[in-house]
Amino acid sequence: MLDDFSDAIVRYRRTVLVIAALVVVVAGALSLGLRDRLTSGWGDWDDHGSANVAAREVIENATGVNTQQGYVLLVRDDQRIDPTMAVPPVVQAAADLLRQRPEVRQVIDYRSTQNPALVSKDKRSTLVIGEIGTVTESKVIPQLEQQIRDNPVLNGHVVVGGSTAGSAQVMSVVLKDLAFAELIIFPLLFVLLVVVFRGVTAALLPLVGGGFAILTSMLAIRIIVEFCTISVFGLDLVLALGLGLSVDFSLLIVSRYREQLRQTDNGSKALRDTVNTAGRTVLFSGLTISSALVGLLIFPQRFLYSMGICGIAVVVAAMLYALVILPALLAVLGHRTESRAPRYWQRRSDQAEDPSAQRWRRIAIVVTGRPVLSASLAAVALLVLASPLLGVKFTAVQSANTLPDGASAGHVAQVMASDFGASVSDQEQVVIDAPSTAGPPINSYAEKLRSIEGVAAVEPPQRLSGNHWLVPISLTGQPNTDTTQDTMHRVENLDPGYPTRFTGPTADGLALDTDLGRHLPLAAAVLIVATLVVLFAMTGSVVLPVKAVVMNFLSLGAALGVVVFVFQNGHFARLLGTTGQGALESTSPIVLAAVGFGLSTDYGVFLLGRIKEGWDSGLSNRQAVAAGIEHTGRIVTAAAALFCLAMCAIVLGRLAFAKELGFGAALAVILDASIVRAILVPSLMTLLGGANWWAPKPLRILHRRMFPSAATQVAAQASSIDSAGTQTITTSHSEETRA
Repeated sequence: MLDDFSDAIVRYRRTVLVIAALVVVVAGALSLGLRDRLTSGWGDWDDHGSANVAAREVIENATGVNTQQGYVLLVRDDQRIDPTMAVPPVVQAAADLLRQRPEVRQVIDYRSTQNPALVSKDKRSTLVIGEIGTVTESKVIPQLEQQIRDNPVLNGHVVVGGSTAGSAQVMSVVLKDLAFAELIIFPLLFVLLVVVFRGVTAALLPLVGGGFAILTSMLAIRIIVEFCTISVFGLDLVLALGLGLSVDFSLLIVSRYREQLRQTDNGSKALRDTVNTAGRTVLFSGLTISSALVGLLIFPQRFLYSMGICGIAVVVAAMLYALVILPALLAVLGHRTESRAPRYWQRRSDQAEDPSAQRWRRIAIVVTGRPVLSASLAAVALLVLASPLLGVKFTAVQSANTLPDGASAGHVAQVMASDFGASVSDQEQVVIDAPSTAGPPINSYAEKLRSIEGVAAVEPPQRLSGNHWLVPISLTGQPNTDTTQDTMHRVENLDPGYPTRFTGPTADGLALDTDLGRHLPLAAAVLIVATLVVLFAMTGSVVLPVKAVVMNFLSLGAALGVVVFVFQNGHFARLLGTTGQGALESTSPIVLAAVGFGLSTDYGVFLLGRIKEGWDSGLSNRQAVAAGIEHTGRIVTAAAALFCLAMCAIVLGRLAFAKELGFGAALAVILDASIVRAILVPSLMTLLGGANWWAPKPLRILHRRMFPSAATQVAAQASSIDSAGTQTITTSHSEETRA
């Protein structure tokens, strides 16, 4: 099948390139309006069928106030603010400005509430809070900021914060960070690509692929947003994976094409053999990454399923480039892929064997010669790196630890946390479904709430429209800390005798954790089963897929452990432009698990693909393992290094939870390309011997019928795999049978 496919690409290569160019032009044009159709609010972390969201809707329907939105104006006065004296003009002007806006339902300041906690510790600042209905953040925040600038009393003295400003500014931060990362990453990536590909022409191929993958996936997202809402945070994954996978896949295809060209002057035959071998590996690699990302679609949170949709879209786009467009480009270029390269590099490319292969061969000999010791040391190293996971803590996304200080909402949140004595703008809401006659028992319930440790204040119960009551409460401490979560648990466990629902920063965080825990087992099962199926389709073995899954969890655990060490505990965090958060954002490890698991399998597929070619050609298990490491060593190492550079597009961003994802994914790739691929995989494959390739007879028959081996399609590859000179192509598996 791949023979006919590659022949068609060669025959219609110019048509393929013209169609690809048209797709890029259309994608670029249609993607211009994508930003306005993406969401960026804290609602991206909601399960819209959950009880806390229902409570929020009850409150908004009755009062017009959306508790997930609101303004917080940080007002700084030149004089000390005395709550017992007349309100300063700047504070009064800020309150009047909010009252004049149509979306504002209520204005709260220290005078109207007699709440001195709304004045800072140094008495120079105060907070004016506006409770509002549902608005379009990207429209109202610029309007409010412009009104402040136009007012001579407020200009220079008022900073806009709050959840509504945070939602608007998150999108701006994400898009600006992506633009900045492109300016930094693309030139560096090109320089390294020239070194790795040993030529300018060849180095341009993965960059072209990255551009194609990013634009094509954005076109797909533009179509998808017509049917469901997508979070802006998915664009981070599009940029990083688009560049990283295009580099990986291009390096694999181009390297194999050059190898085939050295063996034959027939460009068409070289391309056919490349597609049948490296192309098959790219196909299964892309399928494994997509399979891992499918698990994110299980979750109802927009942030998570958007990551899954965007990730799958860019993986498919990168596969399309590597399997269709790149072969067409190679068919047109032929030997000109070596053009614009120094003569020394051209001479190295013309050598029958890559000099670096000798180093990898020596590593393979050492590891396979002492498999027990090698596997033990590798496993211990990964477990040590994973040990910080024993103390992992989770928290919900908040503006205080999400937005940088350069964003006004981030600045206000940080000032509130440091300069004010208590959490003054975040309030938990208890919604009780009870008849209008239930006033006495609900008042009694409110009294019991006041006696709970950690509850700072309980406002009088309010009867909402219909059979609903509202009891606002304030907790001691900042939202979503261990203390406030324990307090909220005690509040939730107190039974008023009627059905209750809870919303607010801490209540929403607890609801998110509960919902993630409920969907996590199914998502993990989908990830594991999909990976096992794809790897079985590639190898025909049931042992190798299981072993790959176990090793993926080891490398992923090690990566997550280091993420906890850096981002939660704060070690070396300043080197990444952040500080210790005290906890990981709840959804980041889930996204990291899916992306890291897929990428770990990706590099495993690169190695297993070459090992399987050796096994199918007649090499013994140990010889096939050594040949696989020898031939993929330089390619996988270079691909991992370049992919990590692409992931810096996320690490360079200013959002802490995005940094967690980028850093963790890059680290998972490094660990997999070094400890796992160079030591753990070959040592375990040596220990298992011929059992690596075992499968029950019915599955073997099914595999032969549905997934014919690449070795039977391209007999000429055998001599390439046997280049180590250890035995001829006629070597049989007499030492290690396929039991």
